[in-house]
Amino acid sequence: VFDSITYVKGGAVLSMLEQWIGEDAFRRGLAAYIDERKFSNATAGDLWHHIGRAANRPVTEVAASWTDQIGFPLVDAGAACESGRTVVSLQQQRFTSSPGVPASGPWRVPVRVARGDSVQTWLLDQPQARFELPGCDDAPIVVNAGARGFYRVRYSDELQQRLRRGFASFAAPDRVALLADSFALVQAGQQDLAQHFAWLAQVPQAGGDGRAPLFAQVASQLAQLDRTLHGTPAQPPLRNAARSLLAPELARLGWDETANEDAELRRLRGVLIGTLAQLGDADVMARARERWSAALAPAGKSGAPRVPGSLRGAVI
Repeated sequence: VFDSITYVKGGAVLSMLEQWIGEDAFRRGLAAYIDERKFSNATAGDLWHHIGRAANRPVTEVAASWTDQIGFPLVDAGAACESGRTVVSLQQQRFTSSPGVPASGPWRVPVRVARGDSVQTWLLDQPQARFELPGCDDAPIVVNAGARGFYRVRYSDELQQRLRRGFASFAAPDRVALLADSFALVQAGQQDLAQHFAWLAQVPQAGGDGRAPLFAQVASQLAQLDRTLHGTPAQPPLRNAARSLLAPELARLGWDETANEDAELRRLRGVLIGTLAQLGDADVMARARERWSAALAPAGKSGAPRVPGSLRGAVI
């Protein structure tokens, strides 16, 4: 079997299991599996057996819930203060955008939850469960902290408000996961588009190394929405909102590469130019036309292209 489900989902499930049991136990189990099955046939069951024995955890049962049934879960998360403790309520169901799809589950979900510097991992193996955190406060609670769990998360309105307030301070993988989950819920018709734009409004506040891929993710989502809404009354206001979000980032980067510039920034510049042109940004299209001939011209005598390679495709 050679397909994206086998490799992409399979790799994601392995990464999630590694996060749950720890890198050392995972490596010991993998080494034992390879050693015992060398020069022989092997099954997934052999792999789970050895990793589970190294970790002293029910890896076989957990892994089977991901590899022996179709789909993946949506985890609904809410929180409330009860008797001086924070009770986190989690509920799982199959995530789908298609009505009438058969139900699956429950999955055995290693849920990694972060509140401030405190990180807990709980095994959600029932359709719903309640877990406790010490004390009560209004700190953001991140479900699927580290973004290695193969599931979507839908937060209660109150938790979403907390997360938006803290969005800029989160680690880069958590910011990406929050936007990805929100957009997936919009695509599935399970969240209003206005809620997703409330997330997008937080992106310009994000800094650090994760800013460039985050804006590239936003540009991809907005371009997809633009294609989906093509020719509808919703397209013009979408384009206005998208240009207002992306154009300032391109202005901040500028059109010219700088010495020792990070490759992610160079890639982002091209993504922003291409997306803003699709969105009908007059200034971007005019600047691209100015560079059109140079983008098609052969390299100069020095061997350097007249338009940087990272921009040539976007300009053309």
